[in-house]
Amino acid sequence: MSIKYAHSGAKRTAPFFPGGELRPGWLEMLGDFADRFTIGSDQFIGDDTERLEGTRRLVDALPAELARGIASENARRLYRVA
Repeated sequence: MSIKYAHSGAKRTAPFFPGGELRPGWLEMLGDFADRFTIGSDQFIGDDTERLEGTRRLVDALPAELARGIASENARRLYRVA
């Protein structure tokens, strides 16, 4: 499953509460299926960086080992990149 963070998405299913705290359900879901998620992005140089910043915020809100898997290791395993 690829996670693509967009501020324009549905607010009730967003990973963060309006105050900025990560929703416990998101942490639980990502933790329970830690080897099945990757970060997805179609962000290009020169585009608005709002999605990229939101994605970085999500990764930074995760425990280090979970963040490392979702942000890079799962994709390396999936695409067989050394």
